[in-house]
Amino acid sequence: MKILYYYKISRPINIVLGSLSVLITATFFAPFPNMIELIFAMLVVMFLNAAANCVNDIYDIEIDKINRPNRPLPAGKLNISEVKIFAIILFSIGNIISFYLGIIPFIISLIIATPLMILYAIKLKKKAIWGNLLVSFILGLAFIFAASAFGNYKIGIVPAVLAFLFTLIREIIKDMEDVIGDEQFDAKTLPVIIGINKTKSIVAFLMFVLIIVILIPYLIGIYGMYYLIVVVISVGIPVVLMIGYLLIGRNKKKYSYLASILKIEIFFGLLSIYLGKF
Repeated sequence: MKILYYYKISRPINIVLGSLSVLITATFFAPFPNMIELIFAMLVVMFLNAAANCVNDIYDIEIDKINRPNRPLPAGKLNISEVKIFAIILFSIGNIISFYLGIIPFIISLIIATPLMILYAIKLKKKAIWGNLLVSFILGLAFIFAASAFGNYKIGIVPAVLAFLFTLIREIIKDMEDVIGDEQFDAKTLPVIIGINKTKSIVAFLMFVLIIVILIPYLIGIYGMYYLIVVVISVGIPVVLMIGYLLIGRNKKKYSYLASILKIEIFFGLLSIYLGKF
């Protein structure tokens, strides 16, 4: 049964999203990257993401007893020592694989991504805005890593920016959802410091910025008409509706719902980027 809990603590949906970012990045290369390179790049992102999720759960165990009591650690299904060993194994495998992709991907993986993931969990996750910015940067970095593994890091810049904004908005909303537990453990998140109402205004502003940003790749000729159509219908319009939904009252379930929708929206954003090459 413990295999199931190791699987759960890895957060498979996040892992799938990370590996999808690598696959989407690969589609912009002609010819299509070597299959071994593609598989290795996907594995690196998957292993590092899973390891980072384990570290996050270790340092969030007390807060999760309030906010997410069914997670494997607070529920007592795994202990901290087991999860630490699991995280070390995952980090090690991911970085070893990255070595075979070249020096730049290896540097991004070992020197940049891995330390930042650990720093986020230990020091910055519950620091107002800095933790949100860092995790958003790390997730955007997956596109740069993949593009560098395939030979041209510049191709990953636009999807990295979009992923950064999506993730930043979602992370702040998750902090709004967790505000009760964070207040009890003196976590200095944005909602704890400035309050829910002001945080909602900031999130609404960031959503507005996202709507503007998703139009820029089409306007400057990076992506084509298919990108514009899909991104407006599947991302732009839903985000406009989410702004209105966000600003109506205070409800923890509402924030959870928005965070889940944004996770789906990231997939649609990636789909739009894929179609943008046509």
